[in-house]
Amino acid sequence: VNPASTEILARVTTPRSRPFIFSVKQTGMPAGAALAGVVLPVLILAFDWRIAISAIGIAAIVVALAIQPLRHKMDAGHDAPVVTGLGSVLEPLKLVWENPSLRCLGCVGFVYGGTQVAIATFYVIHLTSVLSLSLEVAGLIYTALQVSAIVGRLIWGGIAGRLVPGNRVLVGLGLATPVFALVAGSFDASWPLWSVAVFSAFLGLTSHGFNGVLFSELTKHARQDKIGVVAGGLQFAMFAGVATLPLIFGLIVTFAQSYFVAYGTFALAVLLTAAYAAVSLPILVDDRQSVAS
Repeated sequence: VNPASTEILARVTTPRSRPFIFSVKQTGMPAGAALAGVVLPVLILAFDWRIAISAIGIAAIVVALAIQPLRHKMDAGHDAPVVTGLGSVLEPLKLVWENPSLRCLGCVGFVYGGTQVAIATFYVIHLTSVLSLSLEVAGLIYTALQVSAIVGRLIWGGIAGRLVPGNRVLVGLGLATPVFALVAGSFDASWPLWSVAVFSAFLGLTSHGFNGVLFSELTKHARQDKIGVVAGGLQFAMFAGVATLPLIFGLIVTFAQSYFVAYGTFALAVLLTAAYAAVSLPILVDDRQSVAS
């Protein structure tokens, strides 16, 4: 979804509004997951799990049909036939790797995205095993983290390009996330429940808030006719982190017998990536003009 939506949104947004619009788009996933978490159990209890799964398929079909009237405008400029082969499959990775700024954004996506999913994957297990919370209470705290992720994406998207250049927002999130990750790694049974919930919300606000800003940043460094292709390469880098880093997080917890060590290791990785972005991502003239205006 991201490569196609990135190309479409790059055509219909201004540089100043782009980070916020991209961030609004990125709230769809956590908002949809939260909605599914509410609706699907009700359908299962009221009917059957098959009905619940069928509802997902029906919803997808309804959306696909509903957007058909918009296709002519969305597909403008794509009338020429496209030859697909090994070269076209590898082109997104080549474009990202050859451009230093895009390569840096790929590294940011790999580390930030993998850290985001590693935290989300193990958070409830962490709360139930270390703090001895019930599954219901741990689930509510996890929900607070996810809701904060939605809020964070809107906040950082609103700030990026308007008050602060987008690349500096990415660096700032890379500095804040390690702080709250280390706090989360320090949780134990002596912590008041309210403080666990509050710091979990801050962790969601920072570690889960970068996505829209990241994809809006790539539009500054990619050729306009290659934005969708570059978004595919960036998505590949991010999902490579999503596929591998949670496994590494789990291995660290298993062998070190410590969530703090796992959170600390990932905090260091995010911090080093933020430092790399600070020295590698230039502030462009458009960035200064958008912030000034």
